[in-house]
Amino acid sequence: MLSLRFLLISDLLNRVINDERHKVNYLNQALAYLYLYKMRRRPLSSSATSNSSISHESGDTGVDKGLPAKDSVGITKRSAYGILALFVLIINGSWAVHRYQFESMPVPLTADQAGKRGFSEEEAMKHVKALTELGPHPVGSNALDLALQYVLAASENIKKTAHWEVDVQVDFFHAQSGANCMVGGLFKGRTIVYSDLKHIILRILPKYASEVEENAILVSSHIDTVFSAEGAGDCSSCVAVMLELARGISHWAHGFKNAVIFLFNTGEEEGLNGAHSFITQHPWSSTIRMAIDLEAMGIGGKSGIFQAGPHPWAIENFAMVAKYPSGQIIAQDLFASGAIKSATDFQVYKEVAGLSGLDFAYTDNSAVYHTKNDKLELLKVGSLQHLGENMLAFLLQAGATSHLPKGEAVEANGKTGYDTAIFFDILGIYMIVFHQRFANMLYNSVILQSLLIWTTSLLMVSLLLLPSFYRSYRHRQYPMFQAHVWKRKANLSSVTQADLAKLDAERWLFKAGLIQWLLLLMIGNYYKIKSSYLALVWLVSPAFAYGLLEATLSPGRLPKPLKTLTLLMGLSLPFLISAGMFIRLAGTIIGIAVRFEKNPGSTPEWLGNAMLAIYIAVIICLTLVYLLSYVHISGAKLPIILATCILFSLSFAAILSGIVPPFTEDTARAVNVVHVVDTTEYGENQEPSSYISLFSTTPGKLTKEVEHIGEGFICGREKVFDFVTFSVQYGCWTQNDAGSGWSKSDIPALHVESDRKGTDRITRVSIDTKVSTRWSLAINTEEIEDFKFKENSEELVPFGEKSSVDGWHIIQFSGGRNAPTSLSLNVDKLPFPSRVPRSTDEPSLPFLSRLRKSEFCRASQVAELFPNVSPEIVVREARLEDCWEVAGTHCSSFFPEYSFPLDFMLRTDRLVAMLMGFSVPNGCRRTCLIAVIGSSVDGSSFGSEDFKIGGFDGNFNLNKGYVAGILTVDTVANFLPRKGPHRQRRTRIAYISNVAVRERFRRKGIAKRLVAKAEAQARSWGCRTIALHCDLNNPGAIKLYKGQGFKCIKVPDGANWPQPKTSPDIQLMMKLLNTLTTC
Repeated sequence: MLSLRFLLISDLLNRVINDERHKVNYLNQALAYLYLYKMRRRPLSSSATSNSSISHESGDTGVDKGLPAKDSVGITKRSAYGILALFVLIINGSWAVHRYQFESMPVPLTADQAGKRGFSEEEAMKHVKALTELGPHPVGSNALDLALQYVLAASENIKKTAHWEVDVQVDFFHAQSGANCMVGGLFKGRTIVYSDLKHIILRILPKYASEVEENAILVSSHIDTVFSAEGAGDCSSCVAVMLELARGISHWAHGFKNAVIFLFNTGEEEGLNGAHSFITQHPWSSTIRMAIDLEAMGIGGKSGIFQAGPHPWAIENFAMVAKYPSGQIIAQDLFASGAIKSATDFQVYKEVAGLSGLDFAYTDNSAVYHTKNDKLELLKVGSLQHLGENMLAFLLQAGATSHLPKGEAVEANGKTGYDTAIFFDILGIYMIVFHQRFANMLYNSVILQSLLIWTTSLLMVSLLLLPSFYRSYRHRQYPMFQAHVWKRKANLSSVTQADLAKLDAERWLFKAGLIQWLLLLMIGNYYKIKSSYLALVWLVSPAFAYGLLEATLSPGRLPKPLKTLTLLMGLSLPFLISAGMFIRLAGTIIGIAVRFEKNPGSTPEWLGNAMLAIYIAVIICLTLVYLLSYVHISGAKLPIILATCILFSLSFAAILSGIVPPFTEDTARAVNVVHVVDTTEYGENQEPSSYISLFSTTPGKLTKEVEHIGEGFICGREKVFDFVTFSVQYGCWTQNDAGSGWSKSDIPALHVESDRKGTDRITRVSIDTKVSTRWSLAINTEEIEDFKFKENSEELVPFGEKSSVDGWHIIQFSGGRNAPTSLSLNVDKLPFPSRVPRSTDEPSLPFLSRLRKSEFCRASQVAELFPNVSPEIVVREARLEDCWEVAGTHCSSFFPEYSFPLDFMLRTDRLVAMLMGFSVPNGCRRTCLIAVIGSSVDGSSFGSEDFKIGGFDGNFNLNKGYVAGILTVDTVANFLPRKGPHRQRRTRIAYISNVAVRERFRRKGIAKRLVAKAEAQARSWGCRTIALHCDLNNPGAIKLYKGQGFKCIKVPDGANWPQPKTSPDIQLMMKLLNTLTTC
């Protein structure tokens, strides 16, 4: 046989030499014989083919004459279970990365553990509690004065306990009037005017080094809050961290070469006024070389760096010394793009003072930002310790250095932007920092090499494809790949070529993912997007794995299925770096969607959901493109499609049914209730009108809220409310009780003092805001060219170019209680508009037609306007749609220490137990009672009250409310044997169990109402006694039950009573019921 093959090959080679016309065919046949000989000596790998062999092809028949036909290549499909395992690994691995990177907190330290020089969260938490107990403390409020006094007293105490070689200087600074005329970000088209602001400033430096005063590091945050929040996150937590840092630094600073200034400012929530007044008015501001701002756009969690620079010194040194480094450059890109509608004091320090530095922010629970749920209970344990230890290490490094960047260096670096830093952390334990210059070189190098490799590959493939593409019409599937396979192995059968083409297609799908990320890297590099490093990681790592494990330089090698190791090796690093951040960004989008509408009613309700869905879809498409190649020839296509459809259907059904509520007790929809006095038509013959306006920055209708409040609200788009700084295009309004609470004498007045007419019109207007120290005024820039704003004789806003938005420039004023109420406005270069008659005797003010005064757009306390808006508590039987919240209430009360995913698993277990494990003896009665907030007994319902599952009523109600407490009552005790010779049964006894009230609703009488409802239920069953077990370690519960008439009872030995498993120390308590009926 061997000699026969060589004779055949020799004959074919002779024909190649002698027959010019058919030499190509003869050469291909000779190569096929050589390949067959080689493959018989070394069989195909089982990983490439299964039960495969090669058949020879000759001419159009596909079989060489005189040779036996062989079997075609058979491709073994990947197991669906294997693909499912990869999906599970990616999902769980991503969540594990997110949890470790963003939710793993350091252990809080006590004062003894931290020592004099360390940071103690226990001590910092005392400051947070003291500040939040004051309630909301906005500018101009009495609560803010109390907060200032508290911070001042804490600062004086730091001064007393400082190291004897450290000088701690405390300054209670009273800022005068000023104007913030920044034009970037949220300040475009605005001038922010402030007055009567107070700040607490600490300067810590060595006593015997006077030159240290000339170089200082600023650490800044704000004391004031918004009107609706106590500000545990924004930013009492920041103030507390700064006070504890100042205490620690006061014992380190004797060896410093730079002073450290701690600025506790007010007015940040009104337009960054505190930082601006300090930078422009305080004498210490000229000594600052670097600024660190502490902020919050949520509450708790890891405080990460979301802005750094422009000089890279700060972020580089932070990365070197921070114990728990956290920061992502993608957050800076999003913030700079305007996608996040917010601003921090760092903008003032960078734009006005020309400083470089770092900007930190808490971002957990971003949906509660600036809402009433910004409260202490949501502040995660370890949050303050994380920021405090990072900041302490950085300040020790920066305070002892003599190389702080000077103002000239910062300005030069800021102008070029060429050497700014790119930074990101890996799992919160290591931070990578490199310069933009290095990034440009690296990106350009990778792009050029990738283009070179791809161009070479495509050229080589084209040379193979073009001569053979004409034969591809014979194959219905993958014609281009089969043509390529035919050219490489022309003598293979058509079935074999089709199988090998699938393997080639699998590899090209993998390469398509590389092309996708290459394009993103090119776009990011062109526009200098700093987060382009993500595209680099997702391109280089899979390409390296593919080249190492899959690529070959042998032209005769047949394609093989991709190795699973290639996928695991290629995606490990990208997922490690970016998976946690992608999940965190989804939470940020949810937080943005909750307060998405600047002008309520201006966007459709579904837009926020669409944004989140598009983001998730884009992330899945970009990151799982490599996995798609493995699904290509697997048997998992149909199961994946079915599983996706089922998951979507279940999720959609859960949302529509209300099992998964859009808002929870920790993330409530913010609704604004404003008392409005409309004076636009106010004059001699027209009285001002007043009404109550109800609106929300969260997209969606206010139907449920209006039904709950009552008070005759009418909702719609017919009445547009113009609040100067924003407009309400969809809202609700009522005139009930709107006529009280204001006086005509408090209506602001605009007086034209002079109106000089000529080529240009110059008008002087006096503004009397009466008692208001917070107001907004809009100036029509299409009518005027410039204006000047004065307080008494002091010029706050000079003539000069003013920016505008939609043809309006807004002057926004805010200040303390002693802020001026009489101001003047000079309008210059005002051409006469055609619609203003020149002959009028009374000067008109078409350019000042929009004025809002805080006292006449009054954000009053909701309870003062509508007593009925206080949460109504309704105790009723639980229904099936309540079961998920009932399980959540049970778990959060009895197992509060559990977190995701254990809490989810436990909640699911409780749900199943309640629905399926409530088997009771025949004749026994059982029901689950719940206390709900925001529910009504009457409402649209459907179902059957006679149908019950596990004590749950089978009736459904569309207005189910929020479950705040639960209780189970039954007559199971009647069916348990008792001690005694006659084995008599207990009769007419009801038993209470599973009494639980969510933490935020405790001490509101909910448990009493549940127990009272259970007693009433037991009486309706004819029971004469009701019993329960109480934990002896819970004195509050014992006091509650004794107050309800329960008494402690000793259980006879051997009696078979229901025995709780939550605590070993329990006491049986019973109460006699007044009833004469039989059970």
